[in-house]
Amino acid sequence: MGQAKKRREQIAQYAEGRCNGCNLCCVAFTIPEISKPAFTPCPNICAAGCSLHNSDSKPKTCIDFNCDYIVAHALNSPSKALIPHPKDAGAYVSHPGGGSNTAVMHVDPRNPGKWRTSGMPAYLKALVRTGLKIAIMDRGFQFETATVAGIDSLAAMDHVEQAIANGHKPTLLPEAS
Repeated sequence: MGQAKKRREQIAQYAEGRCNGCNLCCVAFTIPEISKPAFTPCPNICAAGCSLHNSDSKPKTCIDFNCDYIVAHALNSPSKALIPHPKDAGAYVSHPGGGSNTAVMHVDPRNPGKWRTSGMPAYLKALVRTGLKIAIMDRGFQFETATVAGIDSLAAMDHVEQAIANGHKPTLLPEAS
């Protein structure tokens, strides 16, 4: 099957621009307002997604969060065709506020290699070409690059395994802020 046809079939299984059962953001980052540490599922995950989604109790961290996939579809951005759904990619990309020139990709700790074979490396390369740096958060480690070659290097091997083999400890520990 051709890559384009395969991609169309993957996209067709989701309502475009929706989470569609993805809850990676509910696992990957810390939510201080509810003492949820990084790399642990939020206690508010439910069958519908988030039990606090349309609630006044929704944490500010969650309100302020924006997934590139969702934002690109909401704004009908030309980049929406390039961004894989986080469930397909095993990762999502977001941009911290405050004028940061860094895009952050959070890798699904439940399936850390999936992003490498998805459309995510192409999207990260497109971001680098616009002048953004990329920070990849993977199982407690942070890797940064600002080059296409750096994206290729990070996608070519499991740098977490390499870091652990070299005796390095995770820099981002699963602790509540």
